[in-house]
Amino acid sequence: MYTVSILDKSKKVVRTYEHISKITYSDYIDDVVVGEEEMLSHRFPLDCTLRLYSSVGNYVVSSDIIGTLEIEKEI
Repeated sequence: MYTVSILDKSKKVVRTYEHISKITYSDYIDDVVVGEEEMLSHRFPLDCTLRLYSSVGNYVVSSDIIGTLEIEKEI
């Protein structure tokens, strides 16, 4: 599982999400599903709304607030 931090364009942390196992977004052609195996190597677009999924909840992050996306593997 992964911890995902969303920073705004001024590099201030907006929110941190823990225990994320999957991230999805729509690239206007397909719905893209990024699982744990490729989460650290995937190139996430910052102009799409991201949906983050964990065992305790799911979250929708609008592209309007995303300046930087940080993803770290949980130990």
